[in-house]
Amino acid sequence: MLVEALVGKRYSREIHHAIADAIRDGELQSGQALPSVRALAADLGVSPGTVSLAYRTLRERGLITSGDRKRARVAAKPAVPAIGDMPVRPGIRDLRTVAPDTEMLPDVRRFLGAGSARSGEYAMQNVTAELGAVMRGLFGGDGIDGHLTVTNGAHDAVERIALALVAPGSTVAVEDPGWIAGYGLLRTAGYALAGVDVDARGLIPASLSAVMKQHHCAMLLLQPRAQNPTGAALDAPRAEELREILQEYPNCVVVEDDHVSLVSGSPAHSLTHGRRSWAVIRSMSKILGPDLRLAVMSSDRTTADLVQGRQALGPGWVSHLVQRSVAAMLADAACSARIADAADAYRTRREAFAGELAIRGIDVIGSSGFTLTVPVGDESTVCAELMARGWAVRAGELSRLSSPPFVRVCTADLSAADARALAADLSDIANSLTRGRVL
Repeated sequence: MLVEALVGKRYSREIHHAIADAIRDGELQSGQALPSVRALAADLGVSPGTVSLAYRTLRERGLITSGDRKRARVAAKPAVPAIGDMPVRPGIRDLRTVAPDTEMLPDVRRFLGAGSARSGEYAMQNVTAELGAVMRGLFGGDGIDGHLTVTNGAHDAVERIALALVAPGSTVAVEDPGWIAGYGLLRTAGYALAGVDVDARGLIPASLSAVMKQHHCAMLLLQPRAQNPTGAALDAPRAEELREILQEYPNCVVVEDDHVSLVSGSPAHSLTHGRRSWAVIRSMSKILGPDLRLAVMSSDRTTADLVQGRQALGPGWVSHLVQRSVAAMLADAACSARIADAADAYRTRREAFAGELAIRGIDVIGSSGFTLTVPVGDESTVCAELMARGWAVRAGELSRLSSPPFVRVCTADLSAADARALAADLSDIANSLTRGRVL
């Protein structure tokens, strides 16, 4: 049936689009095997290289998967992940969602009235004077000097930047493993993804160099600290090495999703210095509360103008009442102290869990933010066994392009006692699987 639909297709792009349409329309189901490269090439009368290129593009879009010496199959994971997690039964400790500890958030009720007397007019400027003053100081303290744009969160900013600056069908370099929502957002916009390997210090230079040389990526999307899912963070020498590589690709748009910023527990090291097209996005969700739905972006002038232009055709602006409330919170001494306390608490909890794992011979690389990845051999088995023991963690499948399997744990509100118990359970499960004992 598939071969019939592909009759007459001579180019890799035509083959790729035909298979993608069949997956979208449900003619090819999740897990269904595709013909081998050589078999399909013979049936269509094209070179194996043509089919191989089509399959590679489908893999980069997350539509098919393939392993060593295995047939390509329709991917089980959708381009757009399902919104929200499945509920768990009472008594399960849910560590799947990357969210702040609500007990560590400032009391937003004290600030919601800031500027409300002026909220009755249609807004003209994108950024209020109050928020602009505060955020210029915060960005400037990290050596980031650009034009400010306010968006409805980091996801909104990334999407608007990509659609404004990156041509459909282009390849975007992303961290592997990386941000699930970022993968889904870019794939549904029609971009191919090229994964760059990550270690404890962020993007690995040799991997970035190879990916850029092969794909000449139109955009690089990264999380410079508190990297989700690994908890990796750039340091100064690594950032400098990566900037030198990127100098060879001046047209690549470098976008940093600095999503945890003030509570990350790590200093800021940006790759955007001296770039032609760039943006650093700082969300307020992990700092002040997810429901504020506000992020501030510092970027070059052209990027700011294009993003604000697209925004003007849609929502127009982000609520000035919310902007003034956020500005008041960030400028308040007591609120700033609360943010600093939160950063210390998150660091302590993350390090406690990493330490408990290390005692048991399990190494993790994270040194920043809310999440750590624990390497495992079989994600689904480990997740199921942890659930049976009272823990809900995230399987790494949706966060990976070609990196090894893992489970992700959010440590934001993980107590020392829970860290010890969870590490013991992970070690016990890993040892049982290594011995081949049925759990």
